[in-house]
Amino acid sequence: MPSLSICIPVKNRSRVEVDGHVLSLLPNCIRALASIYRLGDDWQIVVADWSSDDLPLSGWIDNMADPIPVKMVTMPEPFCCGRGLNKAAELADAPNLLFLATDMVMDRPTMDAGMRHLAVGEAYVPLPMLAMDPEHKTLAFGELAVGTTFITKALFEKAGPFPEFHSHGLCDTVWTARADAEKIPIRVEASPGLLHQWHPYDADWMNRYYDNWQKDNDEKLAAWKAGKFKGSDRWPM
Repeated sequence: MPSLSICIPVKNRSRVEVDGHVLSLLPNCIRALASIYRLGDDWQIVVADWSSDDLPLSGWIDNMADPIPVKMVTMPEPFCCGRGLNKAAELADAPNLLFLATDMVMDRPTMDAGMRHLAVGEAYVPLPMLAMDPEHKTLAFGELAVGTTFITKALFEKAGPFPEFHSHGLCDTVWTARADAEKIPIRVEASPGLLHQWHPYDADWMNRYYDNWQKDNDEKLAAWKAGKFKGSDRWPM
């Protein structure tokens, strides 16, 4: 049994063409994980994939992730990031989980910090540096970027699943606020070696795989601001 399952949802994040740039978001994420793996580590990668066809995962991910084994599940449409996270967690074989987005590049100090907190029964949320341009020349601190989370499977089950919104955003914030309200010990700190790769941040691009996303987005934002999600005041909008 692995000690850590790294849970990643994906739909077409391996070869993204934007304004003359080709972004290899997921390959960079996987390559980084393989590069920081050390003898004695016991991890697995669990990928919930919506039949990505930009660079089909079956053709490269096992080799790139080596020596980390990969478990993949093909998800039915429609795309939903929260549903992918929940499915990956369900299929995870390890007692510890790391929820990781396709656009994150993990460094060893962040991984080590996460494992230390897991060992004492704490969830760990490292806040990344955000790349603000395609060349990653300018970085900004991701103050509310709470999507990277280390947590034991037992504590995740206590907190409950991620909300399954049908628009981009707020999924991780709502879940973290709920976990905090459940009195789950969560350590949040800046992690300057954790990098969020650049991609377009406009709403249309971020929601391009969601149908009728504007309605869902308006409804969830209104519910959040009205305090209808169970949570705590530590996580402002």
